[in-house]
Amino acid sequence: MPGAEELLSALEQAGFYLALVSNKSGHHLRQEVSHLGWDGYFSRVVGATDARADKPAPAVIEFALVGSGISPGLDVAFVGDNAIDTACPLAAGSVPLLVPDAHARPHVSALARALPRVPARSPPPP
Repeated sequence: MPGAEELLSALEQAGFYLALVSNKSGHHLRQEVSHLGWDGYFSRVVGATDARADKPAPAVIEFALVGSGISPGLDVAFVGDNAIDTACPLAAGSVPLLVPDAHARPHVSALARALPRVPARSPPPP
């Protein structure tokens, strides 16, 4: 996706906690993240069967946040590209952000450029 790495970098630099959740096999998902060189962006990479239930169950969001000091809720945004990616955060009481098709994806770069103006909330100390 054009602008994806730019967005991840901007989010990381702004201090956002990042986790990746997918219904792909956890093993294959982590290999893909490593191949892309994105290991450093994500605190957790959660694939199918890693949590006690897969998307659209809220368990995957809860599992992605373990150890972060962050609880599912309105301070958690879940970015996805299909209906299951809106059902999952809604079930967890979190905010879905849908990037549904290639026409919307070029705006990812614009979002990345705007992020330095968005204050990030750091998780409370453990």
